[in-house]
Amino acid sequence: MLKIAEAAGVGGMIGGQVRDVLWEKRKRISKKELIEIHHNKTAKMFIAAFGAGAAVAGANKTIIKKMEKIGERIGLAFQIHNDLQDVLWTSEQTGKKSGGDARNNKHTYVTVFGLEAAKTKYAVLVNEAIEMLQQYPNSKPVIDIIKQFAKI
Repeated sequence: MLKIAEAAGVGGMIGGQVRDVLWEKRKRISKKELIEIHHNKTAKMFIAAFGAGAAVAGANKTIIKKMEKIGERIGLAFQIHNDLQDVLWTSEQTGKKSGGDARNNKHTYVTVFGLEAAKTKYAVLVNEAIEMLQQYPNSKPVIDIIKQFAKI
């Protein structure tokens, strides 16, 4: 529970979101800064969730760490997917007005790295997470969910 609380707090999601909002006023941020924001505001929650799930299931420390690495990849992919949706999907597909990130001067994976780099990084993260999950028995339902939602 402590890891989940830490992931949600100022050293995680809240801190990452605050930086994200404050840095909207800046014309540019570095690639390193964007990765830090994404890691804190999104990936840390997935890391904590995957780690906590493994711990509750009785996994040893090695397995918990592996699950956290999977959670990190899924969390970063989730954030990049969100950035891609804002550029590539229609309002009908997303349920919100498309292009909001650009209108709000948001720094996204697409604006900092470029559209093609964002697509590539997203695919790499999803594929790595699936590969890592495949070594575990009974992981097929989780892999199927990832594949279902992984379409750009």
